[in-house]
Amino acid sequence: MSTYLVTGITSGIGQYCAQTLLAQGHQVVSLCRTLKKAQDLFPQACAAGQLVLIEHDFGANGALYRTCLDALAPYQIDGLVHCAGQTVLKRLIKTDYATTLRLIEVNFLSFSEMCRALLHLRQPEQELSLLTISSMAALRPTPATPMYACVKGLLNHYVQALAYEFKDLRFSAADPLIKAQQGYLVRVNAIAPGLVATPMNNLTLEAIATGLSTKTMLPITAVVELALATLSNRFITGQVLAIDNN
Repeated sequence: MSTYLVTGITSGIGQYCAQTLLAQGHQVVSLCRTLKKAQDLFPQACAAGQLVLIEHDFGANGALYRTCLDALAPYQIDGLVHCAGQTVLKRLIKTDYATTLRLIEVNFLSFSEMCRALLHLRQPEQELSLLTISSMAALRPTPATPMYACVKGLLNHYVQALAYEFKDLRFSAADPLIKAQQGYLVRVNAIAPGLVATPMNNLTLEAIATGLSTKTMLPITAVVELALATLSNRFITGQVLAIDNN
């Protein structure tokens, strides 16, 4: 079984990702702000050491690189699934500087710093899959999302650019055909979902239920299945995979 670093495990997509990986027998290491909430959600996995919790607030990432180097050194991390994020739906005129900085910290710098640490910890022949949750807002902007869409767009470009640093880093094999069939050692991707049926979107869910909205919501399972399938696919890298039903 593998060991995965998963964030955002106390709700939504991150919680379901952690549940799925734990049910498959994998070990999960998680950085989270509220350890007590995570312990209450996964008491058996915590007690068995299958889930390891590390305290961190993604709104302040100045020490995140060093935290990861120190805390993750005992583990061989096979993949990162970064689900922690912040959504701000405000028109620009109502958005302040502090809110914008926190959006960048939580949605972009957190992923970048964890990637940097994991790449330094990675062994030469070790596989590593780096995956983050982006948003359809970056691909299809709407009113009240200028800063949120911009930050998620930054994340998308980062994923594509970082993947190119490892395009030539493939599995070593004597036979060129076998080498080509074995894929990439390091992979970097993003999943960009539309509206997902998570607690964060309860107001939209209520509007749909009462007939006030004609939008449809993605089930969490659809997003998580795509995310985890991407995580284990050796041939997909540098991609922003959109999943939407609107």
